[in-house]
Amino acid sequence: TGLPNRRHFMLQLGSDLARVQRQPSLKSALLMLDLDHFKLVNDNYGHGVGDAVLRHFAELAGNEMRKVDTLGRLGGEEFAILLPDTDLPGAQFVAERLRQRVESSAFLSKGQPVALTVSVGIGLIDPADHSVEAVLARCDQALYVAKRKGRNRVELNERPAG
Repeated sequence: TGLPNRRHFMLQLGSDLARVQRQPSLKSALLMLDLDHFKLVNDNYGHGVGDAVLRHFAELAGNEMRKVDTLGRLGGEEFAILLPDTDLPGAQFVAERLRQRVESSAFLSKGQPVALTVSVGIGLIDPADHSVEAVLARCDQALYVAKRKGRNRVELNERPAG
């Protein structure tokens, strides 16, 4: 995908967490994204198409971001977007716009459309967060809720992990 890997993304997230801890008036948000039913894409179309779908998603997400935002691939079909200087309504707007963009995107494999949707979990980076893992865990909980409620959704978890 050409995206930062988990290790590089975690360093960026750590820098932003430190920035928010130094200046609690700053807001930053984290989006955790998971391509829904991605295993079926690999199973039905092959890993080559699966890899192309991942690149397609990375391009779609990249087109929806500002230059200051960071998109990373955490592993498999899981991605994250760091949104510095973004409050909750702003993060929800970005997440919903990207969700709609993915759902309406046209990805073709041998002339046949491949349906794509994404589930998104949102969390604000809070000065009370003790680690980047705490931030990720909170966003991952929201992502789990989005998947449990039927996928192709945006959910948020405002509670600091503490």
